[in-house]
Amino acid sequence: MHVYHYNHYEPTSIDHLTELHATREEAVGLLMGRFSTREGEVDDLFRQRVFVDLYRVVRQGLRAGVESYSIKRLEPLVGFDRQVELNEATEHLIAFEVALDDGRAAEADENRAVVAGYNEDDCRATVALRDWLEARRVELEHKVGVPLRRPHLFDAPEEVESSEAALLRDRLLESVPADPVLYSHHDKAKVLLGDLLEWHRREVKPAWWHFFHLHDLSGAELVAEPDALGLLSGGEVLSTVKRSNIRRFSFPAQEHRFSAGDKAIDPDNGRTWSIWEIHEGLGEVELKVDQRYDGPLPTSLIPVGPPSTKDHATRLFELGRRALDDGLDGNSAVEALLLRRRPNGDGATGGPLQAEEEDVPAAAVRLCLGSRRSYLPIQGPPGTGKTHTGARQILAPCSKSNVPLASRARRTP
Repeated sequence: MHVYHYNHYEPTSIDHLTELHATREEAVGLLMGRFSTREGEVDDLFRQRVFVDLYRVVRQGLRAGVESYSIKRLEPLVGFDRQVELNEATEHLIAFEVALDDGRAAEADENRAVVAGYNEDDCRATVALRDWLEARRVELEHKVGVPLRRPHLFDAPEEVESSEAALLRDRLLESVPADPVLYSHHDKAKVLLGDLLEWHRREVKPAWWHFFHLHDLSGAELVAEPDALGLLSGGEVLSTVKRSNIRRFSFPAQEHRFSAGDKAIDPDNGRTWSIWEIHEGLGEVELKVDQRYDGPLPTSLIPVGPPSTKDHATRLFELGRRALDDGLDGNSAVEALLLRRRPNGDGATGGPLQAEEEDVPAAAVRLCLGSRRSYLPIQGPPGTGKTHTGARQILAPCSKSNVPLASRARRTP
């Protein structure tokens, strides 16, 4: 089975569902991890490379006399005629969106029918393009006299969840009612803890999907990836450090996330390289290469795979065992968090944690100073001040007791 799509439109739809702008793998993985369902099925879709982007096929293997390679420009070439015109579809789509906002969508039968017909045209156009490309493939095979190689498909081994974690989760949930309406606070905590036992395994899958996706891309395609470097050239020796040469490579302007000291992988052979320095303005990266190495130098770099979360998963498993053996009494910070008990930093039993006319950092410091074997969760997207607030929480008790502080941080080149 294959799922054919054209360009980024289907992945973008998934992004909109998750309110994220991520890769297809990350967006689907976040949905899978959030709802903890259909993990095996979704994993198989990506492992077996079911998704096929026909836009990449067209760009890499076709030259057509059209203004752009949008699928609508290619439809006359493949002999597909739409049933719903673009202008008509746009008019009804706008009207249907207004009806959705006004709560009248159930009455907008005509608008919904036109939009559905337009979407059906898009699907049928994709099928027509796929069939047309397959016909061109047969023509080329006859011309060159040899069969053209197709991507190797394989049955990836099924990954099963940890039997110990599954057994522990089942035992945790033995006393939990089947109807969530009947859940007590302790029942809710057990259900949450049971889901968390396999959380790291689920969360790391999208990162591995993306890692293997990068291996499939050409150097030119890697240039467009925000976490890779494509089309490297050069490799001359600049200097020597112990038993390694520092080699300089040039790259075209592109976004990446590498820094000096990072490890990177050559997607062509899987070899790991150490980044010595990056000169962004010059478009140069310096790699540390063993003097004894005489193999091929990299023409692209991708990030290493996701870090191991084995220790984190082990700690959660141990927490599950304690909860099964001793119950959840809320005496520890992690158990209080699972039970959603109020942090004890202000001595109150109800009401908001933040006092009137008190900003968030000040409230966080006050609650931290008053806490005794408790917790204070701080959540927010990047750039909202979590690290700054944490620093103030650390400094506050030290300043009261005149404890000297020392910082050891990695120097940023």
